[in-house]
Amino acid sequence: MAHSKVSIFRVKALQRYLTRRDETVFPKLVPPRVFFFLWIMFSLLIIGCVLVVLAEVPVYVPAVAVVMETKSLNNGNSGAAIMAVFLPAEKLSKLRAGQKVLVKLNKSGELMIRPIFAVEPRIVSPKTFQNYFALSSGVAVKINEAKAIAFVTFQPASNQISVTNYIGSFYEAEVEIGSCRLISFFNDCATSLRDNK
Repeated sequence: MAHSKVSIFRVKALQRYLTRRDETVFPKLVPPRVFFFLWIMFSLLIIGCVLVVLAEVPVYVPAVAVVMETKSLNNGNSGAAIMAVFLPAEKLSKLRAGQKVLVKLNKSGELMIRPIFAVEPRIVSPKTFQNYFALSSGVAVKINEAKAIAFVTFQPASNQISVTNYIGSFYEAEVEIGSCRLISFFNDCATSLRDNK
């Protein structure tokens, strides 16, 4: 008896098997949920990088603020007080009325934020402002070089204490002189690290 070679597989099933065998199949290394989570993390990283490049932050310069009577400025109001804020002379070109001054009122960090209402148009020598503002010797020691001067209004921390009790006192201050992109701080950090090596 003659045996014919008959396949036990159907022809269509055999063809499907052969075509699947020719396809490239990548192994599943991570479950789909993890893959989705990684895309979200990558997107957040890109958004963060864009924000670092585009975000602007204020730039502050340290200063010394001295409380004085307004009659020192020849306007006759003896009941009120102002603060003369002394900054490095090279910052005069960046000072404008309306910029914020942050004055540290005490060691606990209480801040008084006031806008600049006037700027002395020229750099003032130490002798000139010590005579003009009648600074005490303690303040004169802190301010011993030519300075740019800005003026802000003074409001005491407590309304129960007279403004005259504050006359002549000095405080640490920071003056907002502009803004810059956040990425420039990374550049400054990299430069300072490279210079320290």
